[in-house]
Amino acid sequence: MLRILLLSILIATFAGLFFSLQKSNFFSVKEIQIQWDAEIPKDQLSFFETRQQQLNEQLKTYLNQPIWKINLATISQKISEEQWIAEFQIQKTWPANIELQIKPHLIRFVIRKNSTQFFPMIDNGVILPFVMNEKLISTPILISETKTAKAELKVQAQQLWKQLPQLGAFSLSSIHELHANNKGFWAKLNKDNLQIKLGEGDFEQKVLRLNQVLNYLEQKQLKAESLDADLSRKVIVRLKDSTNLDSH
Repeated sequence: MLRILLLSILIATFAGLFFSLQKSNFFSVKEIQIQWDAEIPKDQLSFFETRQQQLNEQLKTYLNQPIWKINLATISQKISEEQWIAEFQIQKTWPANIELQIKPHLIRFVIRKNSTQFFPMIDNGVILPFVMNEKLISTPILISETKTAKAELKVQAQQLWKQLPQLGAFSLSSIHELHANNKGFWAKLNKDNLQIKLGEGDFEQKVLRLNQVLNYLEQKQLKAESLDADLSRKVIVRLKDSTNLDSH
């Protein structure tokens, strides 16, 4: 009998404490913590921090609600609609927080619509509807000089991107602009505005040969005006003294 009485007192005490904490909003969601689940390049961090702030604004409607009433499936649906998010995990952390870990799609190219508008193309080929500041762009700028359908252009650009190393003489970090025309692609490097003809297809071998040739030119301190890699097995180098070099 005494045990039942003590148990009843204990239950009543906990119930009273829970009710008191609930009335004081102890269990109301105070923060939705967003963390990155992947390393983001420094030059892209500002862009994704802006996306994070925008997502935070959207999720503010869930603040100050009792945590047990929060439907994570509903929040997940909203998050999954964000095209820039590749993967995410969300969980409740008692008594009153929600944790969200996000892995974003990284920016691979920036599409130039006109002289003032630049749109990011992420690693799954999607072009995001966010205008970027040209001064913050360090990824290659993709410029279309043809009426090629956007879908086809994106596929070709993705094929090229997959073969480009992050660093190197001919890489994502060394290319300033990537132009697409009826004859394929040509690139302009950051260094000396060197122009390189790529054409279409066989990008793996072309990128490999271009890195070898550019490294050779650097070692020999030769200044090139243009390179033509749109050939089956070699690269033609036009030097600034108007002579040509064939690289096999």
